[in-house]
Amino acid sequence: VVDTGKPVITLLGASTMTVECKGTFTDPGATTTDCDTNIVVNVSGTVNTNAVGEYTLTYTATDASGNSADPVTRTVQVVDSTKPVITLLGDNPLVVECKSTFTDPGATATDSCDTNVAINVSGTVNKDSVGEYTLTYTAADDAGNTATATRTVQVVDTKPPVITLKGEAKIEINKGETFTDPGATAIDECQGDVQVTVTGTVDTSVAKEYTLTYTAKDASGNTATATRTVIVKDVTKPQPEEGKLTIVPEKVDFGEQPINKSYKRRVLLVNKGNVAVNVTISVEDTASGVFVVKPDSGTLSVGTGETKTIDVVFAPKKAGTYNGKVKLTVNDGVKAEDKYVDIVGEGQKPKRRFIISCSPVDNTTGYAGDILFITLTASAMLFFATRRRAKNQ
Repeated sequence: VVDTGKPVITLLGASTMTVECKGTFTDPGATTTDCDTNIVVNVSGTVNTNAVGEYTLTYTATDASGNSADPVTRTVQVVDSTKPVITLLGDNPLVVECKSTFTDPGATATDSCDTNVAINVSGTVNKDSVGEYTLTYTAADDAGNTATATRTVQVVDTKPPVITLKGEAKIEINKGETFTDPGATAIDECQGDVQVTVTGTVDTSVAKEYTLTYTAKDASGNTATATRTVIVKDVTKPQPEEGKLTIVPEKVDFGEQPINKSYKRRVLLVNKGNVAVNVTISVEDTASGVFVVKPDSGTLSVGTGETKTIDVVFAPKKAGTYNGKVKLTVNDGVKAEDKYVDIVGEGQKPKRRFIISCSPVDNTTGYAGDILFITLTASAMLFFATRRRAKNQ
């Protein structure tokens, strides 16, 4: 029995296969039909899944009798059908202040097959004009797969206009004179010139203080205000002048003083204003008579540049800390103002010293005598003893 027939090769799977780039390819293999049941099928050719292209695998087989099968081929197509992935850098949407500097943060693109994918950007941003702008990022790989991404750029105006008054912010005119508002201008960083509206009126027939309010609003709704004060003076009635009284010192501290004695401190009333003032003295608190103010009531007239005095007397009867207050009402003819002089003092019991002379002690010849000093205070009793040697021994 001889075997003269060729083996027949049958592919497992499709003869043409498609594999995604960077994917995994496993050859399905092939089988043979022959009298010889133990035939090995050989495969030649390779498939590179990392590179797009068409690859051929060739299958051959020979039986034990040396009969070779007709070769069979399989086509493997490595394709790239996946779009690149675009990642925006920075915020989306991106907010930009009008008239500021805008720099596109850009974007990156990655592709499953290609390592370098370029990105093209279309669209513009006018940073000088409020509005919403779109930037479109496009990336295409070598296989022609295209991806797009967009970024919204919002140019906004959040800053209010700046108002500049023409003329002084405070204007004084006489009653009956004509008043013409100098006006104001407003500049907005984004919009430029902005219209200014004014509210408020000035009646020059009535002497008083008036306020004019200037308002400017840009196209984005940002609002700014400024004010001008207009004072209409009544020239028939001179404006009163004011007095200015300075008290030196504003606090009188007697410190620690022995009781049952009196101590005096002087307070100066100095008028540094341009009109005379009347000072009304009223003692609000003298710590039950421990403090005495002279004069203790009545009114002193202190002329311009003049200095008057009052005396504060501290006369403690008992030990302790005392606090007092004197009220001085200063009236310059325009207004009355209350000023105060604070008074503090501490009364202490006086220290006492006694001298006790002692006769010489027996067997202590050569000493005229012993003298014992005793000092008494409110909190302690101290003893001091000294001895004097006699002149004649």
